[in-house]
Amino acid sequence: MFSSRGTPFVFALRLAVFVLLFIALAEVWLRVVTPASDPPFDAQDAATKVWRYEPSGSRGGLWTVGRLARRAGHWRINNAGYNCAVDYPVARPRKQPLIALFGDSYIEGLLTDTDQHIEAYLPSYVRGGCYAYAFGVSAASLAQCVAMSQYDAARYRPDVLVVLIGARAVADSLQELGTPSPYFFQIRKNGDGYTDVPPSTTYAVSRTARLARASKIVCYLRFNAHVSLPGEKGQEVAVPVAGNGGAGQSGAAVRELLPGARYLVRRLCVENPGTPIVFMYQEQAERYLGLRELAGAPLSPDAQAVKEASRGHGQCHFLDLRYAFARDWAAHHRRFEAVDGGHWNAYANRLVARTLAEFIDERALLTPETRTGGS
Repeated sequence: MFSSRGTPFVFALRLAVFVLLFIALAEVWLRVVTPASDPPFDAQDAATKVWRYEPSGSRGGLWTVGRLARRAGHWRINNAGYNCAVDYPVARPRKQPLIALFGDSYIEGLLTDTDQHIEAYLPSYVRGGCYAYAFGVSAASLAQCVAMSQYDAARYRPDVLVVLIGARAVADSLQELGTPSPYFFQIRKNGDGYTDVPPSTTYAVSRTARLARASKIVCYLRFNAHVSLPGEKGQEVAVPVAGNGGAGQSGAAVRELLPGARYLVRRLCVENPGTPIVFMYQEQAERYLGLRELAGAPLSPDAQAVKEASRGHGQCHFLDLRYAFARDWAAHHRRFEAVDGGHWNAYANRLVARTLAEFIDERALLTPETRTGGS
């Protein structure tokens, strides 16, 4: 016979109390001591299929990285659904010109505080000042940026468009080379031309996911420890696979990517007549190369394809950021990586903003003559 002290009921009760206390302590610990990552909620506009975050959801939070929950950056989702410290008023008479930046997670900026983003630094570096809006979406290819600009450029009417080109910006735009996804814009070869492949599905956060995100234990397991939780549909949003550019570092790869790059660059030019467009290229693996080493390091096939496609379009310009990183490293030896070891930290964001501002000023891209199609 069990004694009253040792009955299964008492044991179960004690276990339940212990579990509840452990959960409560873990929740407090993951909120205060080792804060679990608290990303914003993804959203996809039902009409335009453009990807962003929910403006109506949580407006701010902290992004942390890894099992040790290393602090990355505080985020804030503005009225337009992007991670930025300020809201974006719709097109109206402005006292200063507007620079719009499109790109992937480097422009999105979850690895740094919003006041350490490129768009936060840019106005203080551009001669005469400016407004700067960032339209960044993780894993955005060139095709995704073109689709974003089609909506956002028409809405905000920027004076200069800046598009960040990553190692697979063109390859991931092509359905036959990238990862087909029902959520992202891509293009598909159609005879001698290309056909746009818009998203076929509109993503929405489920009620269950919203309720689960209230628990910091769930957030830690999913976003810090990357544990697949019961009921989770694996990777909810299929994004392009990160990797090296194009189909290989060769002239053949550039030739394979060039027709698609020409189609996308031409679309940007047609949809933004007379507006200067700056394609800004960065390569993570080459940030610390010396200037002599860079002289023998070719652009990735994707970047080379975009650069070639830009020729003949007077409004297009190409900025190779590798040289800015090389010069700064030689002079100051300050690291450029955020806590994840890949994205830009605040120092790198400031360097990119200063380099971009100098590029725009040297070419007078904000003068009325240039904005109407000058070189």
